[in-house]
Amino acid sequence: MENRSAPIVLLTDFGCKDPFVGMMKGVIAGIAPGSAVIDLTHDIRPQDVFQGAFALYRSASYFPKGTVFCAVVDPGVGTNRNAVAIQTQNFTFVGPDNGLLWPAAAADGIFDTVTLNHHGYFLDTISNTFHGRDLFAPVAAHIHLGVDPVLMGTPLNRPVVLDIPTPEPAGDALILTVLDEDRFGNLTLNITPASFNTHCKSDFFLEIGGICITDVYDTYGDAPDNTPFLLGGSSGYMEIAVKNGSAALNLEASIMDRLRLQRGSV
Repeated sequence: MENRSAPIVLLTDFGCKDPFVGMMKGVIAGIAPGSAVIDLTHDIRPQDVFQGAFALYRSASYFPKGTVFCAVVDPGVGTNRNAVAIQTQNFTFVGPDNGLLWPAAAADGIFDTVTLNHHGYFLDTISNTFHGRDLFAPVAAHIHLGVDPVLMGTPLNRPVVLDIPTPEPAGDALILTVLDEDRFGNLTLNITPASFNTHCKSDFFLEIGGICITDVYDTYGDAPDNTPFLLGGSSGYMEIAVKNGSAALNLEASIMDRLRLQRGSV
């Protein structure tokens, strides 16, 4: 799957205050000079594997064939959790085996999963607290140069699975889950516009935190100020938003909160 013009894409929970991301890029530049490195995000909430997994899942398909994704949200760093490379139809995913890579990799069709244990592709010294720099970045750089991940370790038959929650039927209602919260406070729900329209053919109300949401708009600008509403978001899922405000703050809601979508009137 070698494509030297395809980028290495980084996703972490490191933020930009500390030098961690810069060091990873330095390692990549030393092994694969001139490689394109794209920062998908470094603002995943600390240790929030699910948020990182969803960000990778919703983003991977926008990158060219041959892209190497190096993702590090790794609360188990230094423990006996596996380090893995997953080859899919179009991409390679490198990171900890804690479910972070699974949704995006599974969506693209998994070919091979390898436990990374060939130390010749790591840095000479491996810290117990920074595998992003010492293990995952060098592996991603070598894969970008054309090294087959199969040569970097041993087959892994049972990687850690992390599934994106699906709506749960509850009589005439659906129990939904908040999948993401963006910097504007918009809340992504685990229901697509098509599934929403199928379930709510006429009136509906969405219950969350003691508040009922009853309105759907096509754009943020169509809605009144400071009132929660629903719309189809760019991720392909429905969102709760507040024009000129924050749905997350307004509703005191966050990732993995559950809410009830009910047919009919309040």
